[in-house]
Amino acid sequence: MKMNTFPYEKYRDGKLWKVIEKSLNDLKENQDIDITTEQDYVVGYLCKKVHDEFGEASFCNISFNRYDCCTENDIIEVASQGITLKTYGFIDFKECAANFYQIEGGSGNCVGGRDITDLSFTFYTSPRPIKILFLKKHRFLVLSNKKARKRFMSFQKQIVDLGYTTWDLS
Repeated sequence: MKMNTFPYEKYRDGKLWKVIEKSLNDLKENQDIDITTEQDYVVGYLCKKVHDEFGEASFCNISFNRYDCCTENDIIEVASQGITLKTYGFIDFKECAANFYQIEGGSGNCVGGRDITDLSFTFYTSPRPIKILFLKKHRFLVLSNKKARKRFMSFQKQIVDLGYTTWDLS
């Protein structure tokens, strides 16, 4: 039996949600409006309408206080539009590049950060960044670390070959 999920969950941790929620609370406190529907549905609906009208990246709806994290084993495909994951769906390169540009600036082609010291990539997805870890797979850590580093570098090359970059965080 499939459980119903909240239809606006993807907006909940973003800045836009907080602004709309605060604005509605101010209006209610001033007795300017009455909301008869559960407020989270009203906030979520308004976030969706704003995003539909102006685009996901227009508001850079990223909260860096939480990350979604997975390993390279969750990668199903790397393609020109982005990365398909088993756990977190799709990482859209255009969305990540627009989010990164709004936060960090740069060329507009950077989709996130990479850190070779912990063999991870962090993509600027909304509402939470997605971190992909490349884990050591062997009990002989010296050999395993070299193999994990090689997979990490190969993944970086795939991203570059598709016309995008990642920022060096190490």
